[in-house]
Amino acid sequence: MNFKLALIALGFIGLQACSSNETSESLQKAPTEISKTITKKAISSDEMASLSSNSTASIAIEGMACEKACAGKIQKTLSTQSGVKSCSINFEDKIATVQYDDKTITEDKLISTIQDLNNGQYAVTKMEVEKFITEIPISEEKTNQEG
Repeated sequence: MNFKLALIALGFIGLQACSSNETSESLQKAPTEISKTITKKAISSDEMASLSSNSTASIAIEGMACEKACAGKIQKTLSTQSGVKSCSINFEDKIATVQYDDKTITEDKLISTIQDLNNGQYAVTKMEVEKFITEIPISEEKTNQEG
């Protein structure tokens, strides 16, 4: 019985640490600028048709104290956003990888979704985005320019 009480107490303490509204001074001041890199990668229309999303973002996140509650909450919240096809969090590296449709959800919306959680506990510090675009064959490109 004492073991069960001790286990419950440890679980409660862990939840309190992860749901705490207290943040470090550096996280209370959200970065004014987030390092954003967006690259476009041309792929064939066949390759594009096989993709479930047209963009992938790697997002560096500060402020995650634990894997289950913090990273889990971010992952669950991002996954439920319209346009997000998948989301995974690497807690050790503090990186979220999000596959999404950039016609439905913007990079700024992904950032604000993260930073608005737990009263601003999490800060996005860097975002690298790869957007897939359909390459136009040279023969079609010339036809489009002539017509």
